[in-house]
Amino acid sequence: MRVILYFKVISFTIFINLGFVHIIKPLAHTKIEYIMDGKRLYVGNLTYSVNEANLRELFGAYGEVESVKVIEQKGFAFVEMTTVEQAEAAMGALNETDYEGRTLRIDEARPMQPRGDFGGNRNRGSGGFNRRY
Repeated sequence: MRVILYFKVISFTIFINLGFVHIIKPLAHTKIEYIMDGKRLYVGNLTYSVNEANLRELFGAYGEVESVKVIEQKGFAFVEMTTVEQAEAAMGALNETDYEGRTLRIDEARPMQPRGDFGGNRNRGSGGFNRRY
């Protein structure tokens, strides 16, 4: 699946972190082509009652579902399809459709970013209280 984004760029450069990005024309009207390269999908705007079985059934119509991970009480999930083509088909068919009274938001899942260190020196960033110089 190819998603084509159009931007009007005036005297500055845009850097986009979307995976594979190909700029066709620099400046003026810039055409950016995004090619999906993963088979794992982010599924957002879910009701809290949605479970793994519901999503397996919904996405199963577009191919074999490898795994489903529902993030409880957050309203989103990750669905992994067997192939990129199946993931593209599911995303194209289900994105911005109504499911259980809510509009689904489906996109290619991004890799997990490393979290900051929560241990160590607790005096940094204390908001001004007990500040040491």
